[in-house]
This record gives sequence, structure tokens and C-alpha cells, in this order.
Amino acid sequence: MKGSIRRITVEGLNLERFIRLAGEQGIPFSKMDRRGRKLLAFVSETDAARLEAIAEQGGWNCWIGRRYGLGRLIDTTKAKLVLIGSAVVCVFLTFAASQTAWSVSIVDAGMYHEDAAFFLAEEGIAVPCRKSSVNLADLRAKLEWRYPDVAWIDCGWRGNTLRISFVQGTPEGDTFTHLGNGDVTAARGGIVEEIITIAGTAAVSPGDLIREGDVLIQGMEKGKEGELHPVRARGIVMARVWDSASVRISLLQTETEYTGREQQVWNVEGPFFRLWPASESPYGQQDVSRKNIPLGGIFLPFRLIVETRMEAEVVNVKRSIDEARSEAGEAAIQILKKKTGFHDDFVDKWVDYCMIENEVIEAVAYAERLVDVAVPASTDE
Repeated sequence: MKGSIRRITVEGLNLERFIRLAGEQGIPFSKMDRRGRKLLAFVSETDAARLEAIAEQGGWNCWIGRRYGLGRLIDTTKAKLVLIGSAVVCVFLTFAASQTAWSVSIVDAGMYHEDAAFFLAEEGIAVPCRKSSVNLADLRAKLEWRYPDVAWIDCGWRGNTLRISFVQGTPEGDTFTHLGNGDVTAARGGIVEEIITIAGTAAVSPGDLIREGDVLIQGMEKGKEGELHPVRARGIVMARVWDSASVRISLLQTETEYTGREQQVWNVEGPFFRLWPASESPYGQQDVSRKNIPLGGIFLPFRLIVETRMEAEVVNVKRSIDEARSEAGEAAIQILKKKTGFHDDFVDKWVDYCMIENEVIEAVAYAERLVDVAVPASTDE
């Protein structure tokens, strides 16, 4: 290539003859450097091939190095163009992939799932396809017309997935009406704290003691002229109620104590055998400490077993009363919280303790709460 320069390296004997032969063919050198039996120089691109032929004929070793000057610039530019072209192709492919739908997800369609998939196939929506080819608003309108019992349908993109979500309608509930009759009764016993009557006539007052099933609001109201007519009673009755939970904990606890007597047994085990049979222990109750010490490594999988048997006996130890009271009280409160639904609306709470036969402590946790006890009276006959 015109304008390109190559660096050559020639090695061998009588390099003067090589230089003379090159001069006879009109090949100029630049920046020539001779180091013993090695010659380094710069020549043009066209002369490099001629010098290589001269070296081959004369028995010299010749190496042609990389390009310099305009040729090197062209080579570098070509490499960069290839890299830039590859990057452009990658960006284009990434963009094209991001604009393509690769999957379809039909969510919460229930019994319409298979039919919805069939409908999409009829509409020509099959993956992979371009996102721009799917009109989401038109698709949603068609699906809502096809499935009128569905509350609404959402169509949208989640990455490269066409997501179609069905939101099923809920059955219409019973409409409350004051017409008819029916009382409001107490769900549990307590002391009335406050009563708010929405429909009907209050049958109790604040401070009254009530029991489960008592009528709190009667299903009757007076008309303009004092006549009574039945209504479906409704209201809120806040009452103070009490809950309790009990726990029993023994003052005697079982502990293991060591007598100080020990027996140590040694044995050698392999994959399929034991060198000596296992010996019987002289102790009725014991704890065993076992150590495995490898002997032969991978090729001889033997191990030394050192077993230490420590005689033990089980004794009953009497616990501290204060410790047992604290544990029983905390357990009773936790059970009480679980019983009441872990509510923190306690007006008051306390724990009573008693001793049973000097061996068991019973803790009873009490809690006072303010709750709405009003429930419609059962209409079952």
C-alpha cells in the first residue's frame, strides 16, 4: 500500500552483502540499526516483499513487522469500524428485541382462560410479534364485549410479555333494610358502657349487667301517633368484658447430674467391620462423648473411635418460687393475648397466683376490654 511503512528485522551472517544486494535493487532503508548479526530498519510496504525474497535467496532470516504511517492508520481504522459496526448491530438487535412480544400471560381468567387464548389466536396475536401490531385499547374493548360478566379487563405490557388481567365481579350482597323485625342481642356478658341506637328501641342503659343472649335493642319503634311498628333493630353497644387464661408450672424440674465415674472405650472401625465388638456399658444412665480420628486417609478408610461414657443420674430439683411465678405469669398473658386475637386494647390486665399442694404454681391472667357486643338475634326457629 502506497504510503505504508514496514519495520523489518534481518538476522544472519555477512549482513553487508544483504545491504549491498538491496542497494543494487534500489531499495532504500531508513532508521537502520545494526546490532551484531541483526539488522533493524524501516522500508516501504512495496519494498518489504522484495527484501523478504532477497533474504530467502541469501539464507538470511527476515521478519516483517507491523505497518507504520498511513497503513497503520488504515488498519486501526478498519478494526475500529468493525467494532463500531458490531456495536451498532448489537444496539439494533437489542432495540428490535425490546419492541417484540415474546410471550402472552392471561391472569385470573378462571373458566375463560382457554377461550381467551383461542380468541387471541383468532385475532392473529401470536408470539413473537411486534408490539406496535397489537392495539391494546381495541383488544380490551373486544375482550370486555366478549366477556360481559367480568368486572373489567386490563391489557398492557410487562417487559416483553403481553399481560391480560381479568378482574372477576363479586356477587351482590344482601341489602340492609330497616323493614321487617328483629332484635339486637348480646354476644357475651359484661357491663354496658355506651349504647348507640340506629334503629329500634334501647332495652338497656349504661351500667347495666348483661348476659349472653339478653336483648339490647328491641326491634320496635313508635310512630308519629305513638303506635308501635316492627323494625330490624341496629346499633352499637360497647360493654366492658373480661377474659382469662391460666397456666400451671411445677416447682420440680428434672435435671441430669454426673456422678464423676467415667469409662473410656477405644476401637478401630473400617467401612464394613469393627476391630473389636462393642462392649456393654456398666452404667444404667449415661452421656456418651464420641471422637472419630482418621487413621489411613482416602486409600485406607480406617478411623479410631474414642468413646467416653459418663455415668449420670436424673434428679428432681425444686425451682425458685419467684422464677416459677414469673414464667407462669408471662405464659398466661401470652395465652390470653392469643385468645383475644393479640389485641392491645386492654383497659386493664392482672395476674393472680395460687399454690397447689406445694408443688405446682397456677397463674391466672385476667384482662378487661371494651368491645361491641351487639349482634342480630338469631332468626332460626
